[in-house]
Amino acid sequence: MKHLTTLQWCARWVVVVGVVACAGRKSPLSGYVWSDPSARTGVEEPAHAVLKTYAAAIDGSVRAAALEVLVRAGAEPGGGPYGIAAIWDPEPWVQRAAVRGLVARGAEPASLERLAVLAARPQIDPYVRCRAALLLPGEFSESVGQSVDEGWVGAPLWQALPCATAAAVHGSEPALAVVREALSSGAVALDPEFMRILSQQSLEGMDTSLREGLASADELARPAYVSALLVRGQAAALDELRTSLVDPDPLVRMEAVLSLSAVDTPATSTMLNRTATERQTPEASVASLVVAARNGANFRVFEEAWLNDNRDVRRAAIVFGAEHVLRQEARGSRSARKRLEGLLAEALVDADPTTSTEALRQVGRVAMHNLEPVVSALLNDTEADAHVRIAAAAAWIRLESAQ
Repeated sequence: MKHLTTLQWCARWVVVVGVVACAGRKSPLSGYVWSDPSARTGVEEPAHAVLKTYAAAIDGSVRAAALEVLVRAGAEPGGGPYGIAAIWDPEPWVQRAAVRGLVARGAEPASLERLAVLAARPQIDPYVRCRAALLLPGEFSESVGQSVDEGWVGAPLWQALPCATAAAVHGSEPALAVVREALSSGAVALDPEFMRILSQQSLEGMDTSLREGLASADELARPAYVSALLVRGQAAALDELRTSLVDPDPLVRMEAVLSLSAVDTPATSTMLNRTATERQTPEASVASLVVAARNGANFRVFEEAWLNDNRDVRRAAIVFGAEHVLRQEARGSRSARKRLEGLLAEALVDADPTTSTEALRQVGRVAMHNLEPVVSALLNDTEADAHVRIAAAAAWIRLESAQ
């Protein structure tokens, strides 16, 4: 696999761990559909004022993050005016955030109508509009069907893939042939989130096409193939990850560990456990934290990992420490909650904004009400990083909704 730059690695961390951290768990995959108790509960002050400000930001990534929270949590149907703003924003990343926010609202008619508006716009990125089409229940309307067909008929394979997938799911044999050809030839965009959605579709011949594509795909696209095959229980993914785990590039090895962490099966646990015990490296430390969360180890392992000098290990201590607590509480034990609270209290005020942001996600995820004063302080800190304040708003909303 290609040696990744630090920027590419950071993006991969967000893609893989972000899903593990925030998505609703569906065995064995932490699935695409978010399970957020704050959905449709309303956005009160002071969170609303902060999010409203960032929803008008020039920076598309900031605007997307703020609008996603406003759309997901807004009490008005379809996310109210923010839902409209998000689906008509010219930036594809904001449109993707709109899809996530609307999907999180469930089978609400107004939200489905806005997804359909996105799906019916043939002038926007096919990876946006046909992502929306794939997530719509029932038969396509005439306008959505036309937009989907315009997206794949006669288009280059990589560009045709999302719309051909949507058409194939609705029974088009010619579209299915395009999906198979695109996947088997490695003709995919660098869009791991779409590949996760695609991997959950029941299309004839997909496993074979994914296996063939794994050998021919661009090296930057291969991890998405591996994740899709892993979700679908294909041995080819495990074979690829075994190779990645001994790659000379530590970023490739870490990415393999994170891919394994997203799918909880005996085979992935065995590989993670072997990695954790065979070497002394940051990725081995992360593997040990995944195993500890799954096996219910003493919480001390997460506290010790938090003291590690490696930022990735420290963030993993937060994510999988929270995973550990949720698993323990599902079994009726709350013994580790107070210790997680202490770990998150330190992480919230970490100098690294990405660490603070991850801690805020976990505070909301595990409903750490005792940390609400710290969350409020970050929310109101006008000097704080924009993404930290947006994450603080999301955490505050979740804590309020869980009262």
